[in-house]
Amino acid sequence: MPQLKVKDQWRVIVNDDGRNNFGGATTADMLRRRVDFLCESGVDVLAWCTCYPDLCWYPSRVGEWFADPDRPIHHVSGLEWSIAHSLRVLVESGNDPVDVLAQRCHERGMPMLGSCRMNDIHHTHAYRHVSQTARFVLDQPQWCIRDGDGTIIGGMDYAVPQVREHRMAIMREQLERYDLDGLELDFMRVAPFFQLGRERAGAPIMTQFVRDVRLLLDEIAAGKGRDRMILGARVETTLDQCHAVGTDVGQWLDEDWLDYLCPSTEHGPDVNIPAEQFVAAAEGADCGVFPTAQSNTIAQYDRDAIFTIEKYRGAANNYFACGAQGVSTFNFMMGTADTWHTRRHAGSWAMTREVHEPEQLARRERRYYYDRYSHQPSSDRLLQIDRTTDVGKRKAMPFRVFEDFADSSWQRILRFKPNDLTVADRIEYDINGQPITDLLRSDFVFEMCDPPNSARYCVDLAATAVRRGDNELGVTLLEANPELRQWTADHLGYAETLHIMPICFTEVEIVVTKK
Repeated sequence: MPQLKVKDQWRVIVNDDGRNNFGGATTADMLRRRVDFLCESGVDVLAWCTCYPDLCWYPSRVGEWFADPDRPIHHVSGLEWSIAHSLRVLVESGNDPVDVLAQRCHERGMPMLGSCRMNDIHHTHAYRHVSQTARFVLDQPQWCIRDGDGTIIGGMDYAVPQVREHRMAIMREQLERYDLDGLELDFMRVAPFFQLGRERAGAPIMTQFVRDVRLLLDEIAAGKGRDRMILGARVETTLDQCHAVGTDVGQWLDEDWLDYLCPSTEHGPDVNIPAEQFVAAAEGADCGVFPTAQSNTIAQYDRDAIFTIEKYRGAANNYFACGAQGVSTFNFMMGTADTWHTRRHAGSWAMTREVHEPEQLARRERRYYYDRYSHQPSSDRLLQIDRTTDVGKRKAMPFRVFEDFADSSWQRILRFKPNDLTVADRIEYDINGQPITDLLRSDFVFEMCDPPNSARYCVDLAATAVRRGDNELGVTLLEANPELRQWTADHLGYAETLHIMPICFTEVEIVVTKK
């Protein structure tokens, strides 16, 4: 059995959500080949989602097994039934998936962790996927997080001792039962962890919980005669946001409980992640920082929904420039080279190979794509101009780009698309306060016509005040189209106000190509 990769060698940590492994007739050999594919794709650590956190993807005796034939929760979709059926057949054949995956990972020299989601929201009004919810939650609705009207909007409240005890027992079961190398605490699934308005007050409770997880790992390691077991955490993209949801990451680092951190958005990639915050907080602690690259963009008008290798290069280049040790991934589903999903995500797996040589990123064509998901507050995630209130106001979209702008052998073009812009709207653009004097219109979304509100615009950054690191794209609406009017109509018996559509900027990216 080869030695497992030590932490200093890690570049790529893959989080796999567990359930997507069982959509068909999954066999143990298929799971082994998926691990082989990860290893061949440059992955160093597999964090496999074992629980949601009360609903488990292995035959748990403490939590609730998703595929338990006696589970009282009925499936409501063919997909869910197929997942449960496939998982049950696999286990009944003597192939517990956690055992199979852990053994194969170790045969390939790769650590495997149990990734535990810290909360689940499938039972909420927004999702209503009750068949994916654990009986523990359904039987204890008084412990669910609610809004001011009493509507259940979140997972379970960690201020309740029984919630913490139940979930700690599930973690203990995994560590005692399987040959895991540690745990990952996935706080991105899903805040809040305390009742609204009690998040910061709950931070000491969550800190004690993380301390207890660290002590549990140390206890298990001592009992098995092992060295320190790994503890990772998937957290919000800034320290302020971590504090806002009750996760005092800074103290966890000061106490040296963590071995790695993955700043992450809930869904979608974020090129702007300020990884340097976590790098600075981890100074003196033996904890690596691995910002999360995710595969799916959410931008409404982006025709290329899956990140390309060029976009991954831009994101990774930013992360490494901030001092990150590597990258983590989310929604890079495990597969093999011959599966449809893997072929569709070819750029994702190309990235996991390339980031082992960070210095090479600056020698390849790359793109910095700024999606609507960002570490900025939601109001700033996409630049929007209200024609009724924003006339004369400068509004800005932050973007970071770690490029050597003194190197003139590369061309760096900023592209963006102002949706719903008309020829009667007058706008001034700037980079870091310096007006853009050479703005060009480029291609169009619709080939059949040429309306100005479907155009993209571009500017050569060599002629602007762009700088390495943090920047702003500034937009000032000097004059709004006077013929656009808000009005109220009597529509089928009730009055409805029709508001003027804002100008919304999407598809903001920097394209870097060799001259």
